[in-house]
Amino acid sequence: MRYHTTANRTTAAIYIGELVYDDLKKRYPELMKNIPKSEIFIPAK
Repeated sequence: MRYHTTANRTTAAIYIGELVYDDLKKRYPELMKNIPKSEIFIPAK
């Protein structure tokens, strides 16, 4: 994970947030179909 976040210039929090969002989208597609990724996770700046 450390290499991935460093290589893509993203923080670990953003990376983990995206993983959680993707997992929720796979598990609950009907609930998540109208929720964009930008509303779910707002990274700390």
